[in-house]
Amino acid sequence: MTSVLITGVGRDNIGFAAARRIARDAQTLVIADVRPIPEALIAAIRGETSARIVAETVDVASAASIDRLLDVAFEAAPELDGLVNCAGIADPTPPLAITMDAWDRLMTVNLKGTFFVAQGFVQRLLDRGRGGSIVNLSSMAGRTGGKHNGLHYAASKAGVISITKGLARAFGEKGIRVNAVAPGIIDTVMSHNVKGSDDQARNSPLGRWGTIDEVGETIAFLLGPGASYVTGATLDVNGGIV
Repeated sequence: MTSVLITGVGRDNIGFAAARRIARDAQTLVIADVRPIPEALIAAIRGETSARIVAETVDVASAASIDRLLDVAFEAAPELDGLVNCAGIADPTPPLAITMDAWDRLMTVNLKGTFFVAQGFVQRLLDRGRGGSIVNLSSMAGRTGGKHNGLHYAASKAGVISITKGLARAFGEKGIRVNAVAPGIIDTVMSHNVKGSDDQARNSPLGRWGTIDEVGETIAFLLGPGASYVTGATLDVNGGIV
């Protein structure tokens, strides 16, 4: 990887961990979130590295916002060749209480947003005649149908696995790899807000919560040269639950 764009970068989430890990190898990081990224968070990501970090805002529910982010990212780092799609939301609503509006919002952010950021990124790689690597954030729920974290959330993350496979098949010959990670019970605010997470984590074969850094390492592996013959894959990071 040369330079990387990461969406969904917030304090102590998976996007943050991915950015902090990738900063050790990348020339430039473009990080984005729906909220402005504070300087303290940028400094925590940079750490002791010499990586150049460009912070932007993006609403992945908006085509115009996605296009603006991608234009800014490729202008800031013309050599950009990596994308990590971490932007997403959760909604632990029981199946019979899910409304159409809630379903549409979650699908728009988690599935449509992931696809259209990836689509725009791939198009810009093709326009420049070069390959690259994409990692999409799915979830263990996308494998299982979910339990407490919302059936619509699980469906959106299953969709991420599907578009990952489809993009990998469509653009592999162009040198563009597309993979996903499916985290399980990870120690984040989002996971702690889901009923039953602690029991699931403690009853897993490894008997504990996963960490954002463990997911970040997996993302960096898939993004980088060590996974040069890996595409269309979804790596499970769930302590053996699935």
